[in-house]
Parts: sequence; C-alpha cells; structure tokens
Amino acid sequence: MEQSQAPDYSEFHAENFGQITNIVWDGDNTLWPWVSYAAPAYEAMCQIIAQESGKTEDEVAEAMRTIYAEAGTMEYANLIQDLTSKGFFEGMPNYDQHAMVDKVQKAFSDIRRKKLKLYAGIKEVVETVHSHGVKNIMLTDAPEYQAQMRMKRSRLFQYMDGIIAMPSPELKNPHPKFQRRRERGDYNIDFASRAIETEKPHTNLEEVLQMTREQIRRHVVVIGDNPNKDMALVDTYECRGILAGYGKPDPSDLETLKRFAPPRISNRNAVTTETIAQSTKSKGHIVIVEKPKDILKVLSLPKTA
Repeated sequence: MEQSQAPDYSEFHAENFGQITNIVWDGDNTLWPWVSYAAPAYEAMCQIIAQESGKTEDEVAEAMRTIYAEAGTMEYANLIQDLTSKGFFEGMPNYDQHAMVDKVQKAFSDIRRKKLKLYAGIKEVVETVHSHGVKNIMLTDAPEYQAQMRMKRSRLFQYMDGIIAMPSPELKNPHPKFQRRRERGDYNIDFASRAIETEKPHTNLEEVLQMTREQIRRHVVVIGDNPNKDMALVDTYECRGILAGYGKPDPSDLETLKRFAPPRISNRNAVTTETIAQSTKSKGHIVIVEKPKDILKVLSLPKTA
C-alpha cells in the first residue's frame, strides 16, 4: 500500500529566512470561529427587538443593516442607542432603553457563551509557541474592548505578549450596570493591549513590533485566515505566513449575516474558497493548513512537556 508523503516545509525554513522570533496572530476565524457564533447571535438580537417592539424581523433586520453600514462594522455597541435616536421605538408604550439593551445583550451573550470556543488544538499551538520563547502577538481589526474580552474568555492571554486592535467606539448613554461592573473590576485585564487606527493590511508592522523591515522579513510569521488582510501583510513585508484554511465559515452563516450588514461589512473578515487560491501568489512564503495542529509542523516546533 502506497504511503502518502509528509508535506515538505523546507522552503519555509530556507536560508534566506532566520529564526522565528515573533508570530502575529489574527483572532477571529483563526484562534476562534467568529462567524459561526455571530450569525445565530445577531439573529437572536433581531428576534428580541422584534418581539419587544412589535415590528417584523425583516423590519428589524433592515434597521440593523442601516446602523451597521453607517458604523462600518457589525461590532458596534450602540445599536439600541442609535435605533432609539432614529425613532425606531416610537409608539412603543413605556419604552426603556436600558431595559432593551439588557434583553438584547443577554440574547447575544447566551449564544456567544455556547458557541464561542477555541478551535480544537489552538491552545496547544499557542502554548507551545510561547514555551519556545517565541512572542505571540494578536493583531485584529476587532474593537479593542471586544478583542480584550475574547482573549480573556479564551484564557490564551497567559501565552500572549500583546494585543493590537482597533479603537473601541464610545458607548452612548451607557447602562448603569456597566459602570458597576467597571467598579467591580469585571473588565480588568492583566495583559498588554493597545489600539491603533490602521486596519490590516495597511498595518505598520515596523511600528507595532518595533522591528525593521528586514527583521520582519526574516523573523516574523503571520498566521491568519484572510488572504486580503493577513496574507497581504506577508506580501508587503516578504515574510512568512500560514493561512488558516480551517477558518472558512459555513456559507449559510455568511448568508445570515448579510441580513444585518452589507457584504463589504459582513464578509470583511471571512475567507472563502475563491480567495484562498489567491494567497499563494506572494512575495513572501505562504503555507496553507487545514487543521490548527498542523501549524506546529510548519513552524517545526516540537511540543514541550
């Protein structure tokens, strides 16, 4: 019986590259699946708003779509506040904005708690990388607060050397409970985090990593699911990249998200089969993996005890 050959990663460790000192990780759909929990979570929010307001789910979905299109992101914390200011809840007896926020947030959080889990094998990969003295940095286009909370829930922060994210939008007319939680320390984090203004693939890695372009080319590996963002950084800096092919979302979940935001927003962080093919055309060197555990094989890092 003919045995299949093991993949050859020698080019990934060619002489023109050096020792790996830094790994730049994407978060959503690389460390954890964002789309698979977001689709049912936004549906749940829509259903609650429809039930409370007496409007149809289609009316609510269209209103949500407008708000997220204006915000430029679905990770926008002022949905209910903006719907209120636009008169969406006018005529609703005894309307209480804070109570509506509570109900909608609970619907979202219940789904997130059930669905937002690390990809199988990712914890072992990140922990192993850390144990070899290689720095783990998460670079994400998610708002900083959301990135912090996901990292905190995942418990990967103990193996991370920092998070770089987008600025979090200011919360309008915040619910008093958020202030109580802040005073209680619920939002405290014990890992480095900061926000920058520039989204991938235009991130200035030299400034973020405090490294020269040549150091980045030789010593940095970018791991992410998006050819147009993560692997475009590989192309720009001519470094090494690992494309997380396992991060492809279910097409039905992407269709669900399109109800609540235009494709330029709902699909912005989602890889497709078509875009994967583009990723091999790079000035750097890119390897595609279909399982998280294969990342260690590409990096040639043995598991530590």
